[in-house]
Amino acid sequence: MESEPAATASGTKRRAARTSNKRKAEPTTAVDAPAPKRSKITKKQGSLHRLLDISLDVLFEIFGHLLPLDVLRLGRVSKEFRRLLFHKSSISIWRSSLANVPGLPPCPPSMTEPQWVSLVFDQTCQVCQKTARKVDWGLFIRICTKCIKPNISVFQILRSEEKFRLTDLVPSRPDTNKPWRTAIFTPELVRVKALHQAMKDPEDQAKFAQERKEIVKDLKERAILCEEWAQGISDNRSEELADLKEERFKAVSAKLTALGWGQELEALLPCDSIKFHKSVKLPTALTERTWNTIKPEMIKYMEQMKIKRLARELAAAVIERKSIAGKVLRAYKLSHLPWTEVMPTAADFCAFPEIDKIIQSPLEVTVDDKTFEKLSKSFPAMFSSWRARIVKALAGKFDLESEDADVALSTLTLATSVYKCTSCKRDDDDGFSIFPRVSDDKFEPLYWPRVLDHGCLTQVTENASFWTYFSDMKKDVPWRAAPLLVDRFAAEIVENVVTACGLDPKTATVEAMDAADVRLACHSCATRKPSPDGKSSDDGPATVETFTWRNAVLHEGDRHFRNPTAWHKLNATETEAARAMEKTLLKKEKVRIPVARDQAGSTDDMPMPDAPAEDAEQATASADAETSADAVMAEPDTDGTQAEGSPNIVPSSLSEIAWTCTHCLDTPRAKPPMALGPMQVHLASVHEIRSAVINQDYFRSRAAPELYTRARFPAPKLDIAVLPAQPEIEPRKVARYPNFGFGSAYSDIYDDMFGGGYDNYSDSEDGYGYGYGGYDDDDW
Repeated sequence: MESEPAATASGTKRRAARTSNKRKAEPTTAVDAPAPKRSKITKKQGSLHRLLDISLDVLFEIFGHLLPLDVLRLGRVSKEFRRLLFHKSSISIWRSSLANVPGLPPCPPSMTEPQWVSLVFDQTCQVCQKTARKVDWGLFIRICTKCIKPNISVFQILRSEEKFRLTDLVPSRPDTNKPWRTAIFTPELVRVKALHQAMKDPEDQAKFAQERKEIVKDLKERAILCEEWAQGISDNRSEELADLKEERFKAVSAKLTALGWGQELEALLPCDSIKFHKSVKLPTALTERTWNTIKPEMIKYMEQMKIKRLARELAAAVIERKSIAGKVLRAYKLSHLPWTEVMPTAADFCAFPEIDKIIQSPLEVTVDDKTFEKLSKSFPAMFSSWRARIVKALAGKFDLESEDADVALSTLTLATSVYKCTSCKRDDDDGFSIFPRVSDDKFEPLYWPRVLDHGCLTQVTENASFWTYFSDMKKDVPWRAAPLLVDRFAAEIVENVVTACGLDPKTATVEAMDAADVRLACHSCATRKPSPDGKSSDDGPATVETFTWRNAVLHEGDRHFRNPTAWHKLNATETEAARAMEKTLLKKEKVRIPVARDQAGSTDDMPMPDAPAEDAEQATASADAETSADAVMAEPDTDGTQAEGSPNIVPSSLSEIAWTCTHCLDTPRAKPPMALGPMQVHLASVHEIRSAVINQDYFRSRAAPELYTRARFPAPKLDIAVLPAQPEIEPRKVARYPNFGFGSAYSDIYDDMFGGGYDNYSDSEDGYGYGYGGYDDDDW
């Protein structure tokens, strides 16, 4: 008996020795306790292991209520189920399960029920056994995208008189990319071909071919029904998923509304709707557990949307405030007509620090026209500071930034300080030519002070898309000097012209040159006549073309850009004769005034009146009853001369295109400067004003265009008694563009390559040579 405790102790020690190294043995006491009994672990049996013990009638009844895919998967559970469900005696189960699917077309006679169920419901590729979600009903196969190319052959089956073709024995459909070709499932074609060739008896082959043709015909008819059924199932599934997403969206919206985000949800833009949030667009029901998971993320999203909404509202308020500021500026400008200095545009006005501070005020601050009008007393100081900045910007073109303001201004006002614009678009440039367009070349020098009002400095042209290219979309921008370059080529010509006028190029200003209003003759274009004794002479009578100093610059830049010409100043008698001939030419050529483009985009021309029109006389008469005669719109005199007091920018015999409508000022319908005749038509037709008042209905624009004396307005030819011999002329120092050996037609190539040269223009045959750099309008 004493041996049992010993045996027990030794057994305990052996069990402890067999313990894994990972477990530490518990410290033993003097008397070891008996080891606890371990529970028996029984083997877990399959949940369906006793299902086959049920009566077959009961099983068939149960299986008949399952869906076809469930029966198919049940038949793949074990060999016992496979033997039961895939036996011919179980066909009633398959038919009952197929009947549970509404609208499903019946099983084709050429297929068994399990094959039909596998094709319709089992999303497995019949080639590679991977996932394939769609059935090719034209070929009656389920195939994935990777197996399509190697297993589907495309044939171009031509019509023939043969009664038998193997391709007629298998299902086929038109190819997706090339409908005139036929697609066939290659393994099926190989199988049918092997079966056909295995038959040696021709009658058996014919019978087999006939049976296959009937099968193919039946499948082709069923394919249409199957496609309609599959599309219906897909649509129903899409609607079901959409309903689930909508329910989840409504549930999340209700949760956020309960948290106080209701107004933010209503203010969301369609593109920012929470319906498209990754946590909301899921097709699953929203549970409390799910909501607690996505709640922090949704709150963070709503906070971001609130910041975005406030920024959007502030941007809208800024646009509205800028509109108000523009109206205040327009009223101020109209109340201070006529202007003697350049005035800022609405874009410049809104960029002033004092104005911008008001515009960028928080949304809580009320901003109206009175808010800006409170600063009206400070407007002159703001405008003076702005003018100083733009003068300094222009001085930078001549490297005069460090000079004193007065010194810089005295330089800018010189006639030899000439600019050119790099933004003015050529009239015949449609933007779609690969190479630069070759056209009649013309350059456009800009002088002080008109350069300050040049349109390209305050507007940029935006072409939003291909379809809007021909309708330029202009955007107002603050005044900038970037488009301007110093025109040294024109400056060299101006220096020669100023010298010919008897003034000093270093001190002669643009104002002094206009005040002189001299007429010049071109030596190179003069036709010398023989002297009374019949001998030709270099110093004698000649027929010359006469020009103003501005047109002389344009003439030399256009006609004598390679080799300079000399200029001869006409005396007082010859000058008066030239002015008289200008009037005669205007009447003889019947020069037409191009009217500005109207709102519909069309253009009309109006003959320049040689005498006041009848309606103009009536308008003047009616205006006399209301206003003084001096306030009524000035018409050209009966002899065609300009209104008294106008600057001599164009020949005094020409109706000056220098008038702007006050009612259209700083509005989208603003027009380029017009002559007096077209201005009357504009005021009468657009604004219904018959008795127009100067500086109230219209005013003289500082951006008046210059006259380009071209073929449309030829320079008057005058016979003078003595034309001195042409003096020696130094070669041109600055080339307009390099000589490539092709003439001036390729000047645009140089412009694009080197940034030099001048834009090309094509004058309209109707126009009489006006060119204006302030507006990119085809009529100017």
